[in-house]
Amino acid sequence: MGCLQSGQKCHGQVLKNGVDCILPVQNSLIHFYGCCGLVELARKVFDEMSQADLVSWNSIVNAYANVGELDTAHDIFNIMLGKTVVSWNVMIYGYLKGNNPGCSLMLFRKMVNSGLRGNDKTMVSVLSACGKSARLTEGRSIHGFLIRTSLNFSVILLTSLMDMYSKCQKVELARSIFDSMVHRNLICWNAMILGHCIHGKPADGLDLFAEMVNSTGETILPDEVTYIGVISACARAGLLTEGRKFFSQMMDKYTIKPNFAHYWCMANLYAGCNIASDAIAGEEGTNPSARAFPDMHLLIFIMENVLMRVL
Repeated sequence: MGCLQSGQKCHGQVLKNGVDCILPVQNSLIHFYGCCGLVELARKVFDEMSQADLVSWNSIVNAYANVGELDTAHDIFNIMLGKTVVSWNVMIYGYLKGNNPGCSLMLFRKMVNSGLRGNDKTMVSVLSACGKSARLTEGRSIHGFLIRTSLNFSVILLTSLMDMYSKCQKVELARSIFDSMVHRNLICWNAMILGHCIHGKPADGLDLFAEMVNSTGETILPDEVTYIGVISACARAGLLTEGRKFFSQMMDKYTIKPNFAHYWCMANLYAGCNIASDAIAGEEGTNPSARAFPDMHLLIFIMENVLMRVL
């Protein structure tokens, strides 16, 4: 709210000083209101422009996409002239964010047919779209396209390929990419650990987690995402003792505060081991493992009110 008020004060100063007709100022205002979700105000600035440039058009499309008004965003996108890769990326990512991966991939094909190759951001979005919709054939095709067009395989691009193959149940292909990487960051490790833990063999994920902790020392430390994968692996494999240990390790050794996803994973673990919520509540005063949960009530709530409805 503070940033919004500051931005609106700046807009007031722009009007007061008579610089509201300067193109970069107008573009900044469209971007500001779009980021704040105030698409009506962004559109007002856009409509009052005497001459918009590509930045203006991209910004207003992005403003509508950010609030989920994808039909309007696409209508504006369609009448744009001289679309660049940035323009296509805005719309491709908009559909991806709006949980419509099919439209993201359709737009990517249209972009390629128009003669544009795309960049890393394009490829990350379309690979994510393939993973979300489990479109292995298209994912392989995009992988081949990357090889043919000699696009540099950056760390983020390789990680996106790993994530896509894992979500398409081809964890062994993801692992081959991971093993070939010279430089790995935490995001790479997390992607592969989650790939094994959620889509592959839980034991492989736990082994890889141990390798990360033991081989990288203090250079790469696990975060909350890492432990979502690790505890999920324990839930899938029914490893109650190990799951409790990892939950405590996450807090005590790495000072990571558990979030809803961690409690969801622990609730899955307990439910999979046929331990009822009232049994967990009964342990709270006597069992050190039970006292490890900072929010016991959240864990019990998930088990009683959420998990039981989907199991």
